[in-house]
Amino acid sequence: LAGRVAWRALIPTAALTSLGMAGVSVYSTIYMSHAITVSTERFGPIGAAFAVVSWLIAVALVMVVAAVLGATIAQRAAASDPSSDEDGVP
Repeated sequence: LAGRVAWRALIPTAALTSLGMAGVSVYSTIYMSHAITVSTERFGPIGAAFAVVSWLIAVALVMVVAAVLGATIAQRAAASDPSSDEDGVP
């Protein structure tokens, strides 16, 4: 970001992304191997592809939700900080 955004403003997004990806990791460890096996047995190779695409959608959802929530948290924190400028960037 070439210094355009302060590190403090990026911390909420990083924390939320880390937590979300940890959750996806647990989900992957517990459920995905079973989902791929069952889908492959039922539907063949396309079932395995659908299971993997479902996992990719979960990863994308975590990233988008974390980015939106992190930006919202950073903006609210910047709005309450009197040392930041009108854009909310210190």
